[in-house]
Amino acid sequence: MTALAAEPPFSQETVLALIAQKARRAPATIEARHAFAEDLGFDSLDFVQLIMAVEQALGIRLDDKQAAQIRVVSDLLDLLRRAFADGAGRSQAYPSPS
Repeated sequence: MTALAAEPPFSQETVLALIAQKARRAPATIEARHAFAEDLGFDSLDFVQLIMAVEQALGIRLDDKQAAQIRVVSDLLDLLRRAFADGAGRSQAYPSPS
């Protein structure tokens, strides 16, 4: 089994649901190849809000420069896998809501 085929250390369904909610689509219609701007209609504010929602939902902090390079859904999923794999994202985890 390859690293990409392995189960990610986060809920991919959660991420797709957040994308779908922001794009006003059903989660089942979101595909890894979809571009945020061209296919899903995201503008820069939508994308920033999505990244913040993903970070909060997963308790992770993504590198802003790397997040700025995301163009398609698979880019975001890959970045999340890398952040969890190297533990860098969890070092600045969001506090749980009280």
